[in-house]
Amino acid sequence: LVLGSALRCLGRVLSVAASREAKDPFVNTAGGDEARAYLSEGLLSDQLLGARVCAEFLEAEQSRRGESFCERHCLHSGRVRMMTGMRGKLADMIVAAGLAPGYTKGRARGLQAAEALSAWEGETELVRAVVCAGLLPNVARVCDKGGKRRMVLKDGSKISAQQKSAVQGDRLPRSDAFVCFHELVKTSALFGSDLCLASGYALAVFGDSVHRCPDGLVCDGWVRLKADGELADAMLRLRGAARRLLDRHVAGVGLGNRSAETDLEAVY
Repeated sequence: LVLGSALRCLGRVLSVAASREAKDPFVNTAGGDEARAYLSEGLLSDQLLGARVCAEFLEAEQSRRGESFCERHCLHSGRVRMMTGMRGKLADMIVAAGLAPGYTKGRARGLQAAEALSAWEGETELVRAVVCAGLLPNVARVCDKGGKRRMVLKDGSKISAQQKSAVQGDRLPRSDAFVCFHELVKTSALFGSDLCLASGYALAVFGDSVHRCPDGLVCDGWVRLKADGELADAMLRLRGAARRLLDRHVAGVGLGNRSAETDLEAVY
């Protein structure tokens, strides 16, 4: 949430966070599975699916078609309303923490502040990077082994997507991709929960530890990203800009500050 407000995509990140606090909104039927697959098309992220449900429901509510939207997509309307209500509470927390310059605590101030800090919420890859920043260092590499795409951890263990996840192996890119996850769950196999496809750029900018190596960068001690010297140096400068931007935002020096605006443009 803090990073989303700093990078001006707070509205969509609020929806991501709110969807993680609520129960699965889809009805547990074949129709619910079909609706989930339809709404998750192209996202490759359980978090972005939750944000899409929130956004499309709120849009339908403006013309009093919220219930119809839920029925059409096999959603529990009560759970979806709980998600959208949670957005307001989370936005109020951002204002109360002083992370929305010019806004003070009060009725509906949180959502007003969120709108002001959402100029770039339509940039899906930016929001995806923010989501992954919140999940790191929980990451697996996507590998092709035996003709199948697998998600592999640092120790070589294979993890699988849970059945209802929007991130399934047959949908993943063939190589040079990563998947961030919330936690690991051990049942009949090792599963990752709340998955989100991640780019190497997100790992390089928001990873806990990143340093140069002969063929590029090493993130968090094991993820290797191939890059020539010029690109690797540019990524490290971008990483520095992101850190400065976040530090200024937390310190209350953000919107309108020339140096902060320059770092913000660089990260975007």
